[in-house]
Amino acid sequence: MTQVVADNTEHIDSLDADLEAYKWRNIKLEAYTRRENTKIVNIQEESEEDTEKLERNIFITKMQISAEDVNTIRFERVHGIQTKP
Repeated sequence: MTQVVADNTEHIDSLDADLEAYKWRNIKLEAYTRRENTKIVNIQEESEEDTEKLERNIFITKMQISAEDVNTIRFERVHGIQTKP
């Protein structure tokens, strides 16, 4: 019986180590997939197309990036996220 307990304890420890490794792997993966995200807050938008136009305009006017460069940016997705008042 003692050997069974020892084997189970060893197995649980191994699973705990695997779980911790997977947690860190997941964190790294999430960080990697978000590396190209841009968040712009406090803008009012009506549609996804409008949101993209507003974002491009902010790049040009506020960030002073040339319109030529801004127009070459390809957006994969543009989302408007509601904020709580």
